[in-house]
Parts: sequence; C-alpha cells; structure tokens
Amino acid sequence: MVDSRRRDRFRYYRRQFKVSQRKLSMDLNVSESHIRNIESGRGNPDARLLFKLAAYFNTTPENLFPDLADVEVRRTTGNKSMSLL
Repeated sequence: MVDSRRRDRFRYYRRQFKVSQRKLSMDLNVSESHIRNIESGRGNPDARLLFKLAAYFNTTPENLFPDLADVEVRRTTGNKSMSLL
C-alpha cells in the first residue's frame, strides 16, 4: 500500500513553488518518469537526490518524505536490546 502522505506533501510543494514534474526533472537533471515515480511512492530518491529535492523546496527530507522518515531501529548491545525511533 502506498503512503498518500508523500504524494500529498510532494504535490503541495510543487504547487507552492509552481513547478511541474517536467520542470522539476529538468532543474534537477533527472528523468520526468523518475520524478513521477518518486511522487507516487513507486520509487525512492537516492540520498543525493533526497537532499537536492529538500533544498529545492526549502524544507527538510523528513518533511518532504514523511513515509521514508518513519523508521524504527532495534540496536542490540550485549544482551540488551534498545529501540530507537
């Protein structure tokens, strides 16, 4: 199931900045289909593109991609397990 928060947030920023998927792809030197896939949740940006997109829209990666920021990490130290958010 695709998380609609990404689609909604990504579209919000594109509309606020009045930029089409095509223009965004040209500005960031990636394919338009890659931008479409990222926006729809069918694809993810690599780390470099993640930060470029956040800088382009003057926001944080966590704000632009809330679905990618929702992670839980379990770290094992010796015999103890810690849960990190």
